[in-house]
Amino acid sequence: MTLQVEIIQQQDGGFDKMIGDAVLARFDGDQGGAPAVQAAREIQTVVMGGNFPRPFEIGIFQGEVIPGAIGPENRRDFTVIGGTLNVSARLCSVAKGN
Repeated sequence: MTLQVEIIQQQDGGFDKMIGDAVLARFDGDQGGAPAVQAAREIQTVVMGGNFPRPFEIGIFQGEVIPGAIGPENRRDFTVIGGTLNVSARLCSVAKGN
């Protein structure tokens, strides 16, 4: 996870949260998808060159999100939600390992 977050931040991406063994990142849409794709390629290179216990998948989708504080007052979390994240997660789930 640390490697992924570092690479995402190097590409000016924002690390939103970890969900299980997944990382949710967001990038400024003004630059198109290039920073997200570059981060994904760098992550892929690092992970495939390492000795990690299982394959990984990456899903990237560009679109609008709804940012804000989500959840009850005692467990509120700032995050992004919306259909764009759902499509991204689905792309990740159908991606081939590595």
